[in-house]
Amino acid sequence: MINRIPQFLNIRFPDLIPNNVAVIKAVRSLTGLGLKESKDLTDLKGRTVRIAVNMIEWNGVSNVPSNNINTFNKLIQDLDDNDCIVTIAPEEVPREIYSNSELDTLCDCLFNAVKGGSFALARNLLDLIEKHSPEA
Repeated sequence: MINRIPQFLNIRFPDLIPNNVAVIKAVRSLTGLGLKESKDLTDLKGRTVRIAVNMIEWNGVSNVPSNNINTFNKLIQDLDDNDCIVTIAPEEVPREIYSNSELDTLCDCLFNAVKGGSFALARNLLDLIEKHSPEA
């Protein structure tokens, strides 16, 4: 049980996720990403993904930012129940080079973020792509 919401998490998605819908919902709630972007992240099976925690809750009318620790722990439990390994990520991580298919997935997410007007998300995705692309 975590008693404060961290800024970043590392989530390792298993090769086979027992309840993919629950995992996508948890990722959406933890990150504030859209459905397609959350699904694209969960498709990175066997990989560890670093996410920025930007919790969103449905209040019956719209999505609102949240810092509810109980909700956070419930979402982490949902991921754990589906064999995802969740750890608190340090603020600085060593550079990891992503494969072309992983970079393609991130580029698709970036395109959809820009198309949908989510420019802050697009900037974060662009930073991630630049950080994990092979150096020219």
